[in-house]
Amino acid sequence: MLLNLLLRNYLSEDLVAQADLLVSKTTFPESAPNSETARYLYYLGRIKAIQLDYSEADQHLFSAIRKAPTNAVGFLEHVRMSFREPLKLFFAPHQVPRYSSPSS
Repeated sequence: MLLNLLLRNYLSEDLVAQADLLVSKTTFPESAPNSETARYLYYLGRIKAIQLDYSEADQHLFSAIRKAPTNAVGFLEHVRMSFREPLKLFFAPHQVPRYSSPSS
């Protein structure tokens, strides 16, 4: 999907403002497959996390994990793992501040 490719390229070049502008000016099609929806939600979560909007990033990244494919075989398994594992690694640090309490 072209929108996901554009977001990937913007984020790889650290053009977060342009990625955010693209998201605000477009609508993601509801008929898109779950794998594309998961990728889109992942990019939204990354954008929000970079902008320090952790609550929205948390929602998008958690939704991306839920939408990511889980029952792939062979090559598709490799693709699924290469997508889900970085997603978990990116998602985990955002969970820590939410659940930790300051020491007094």
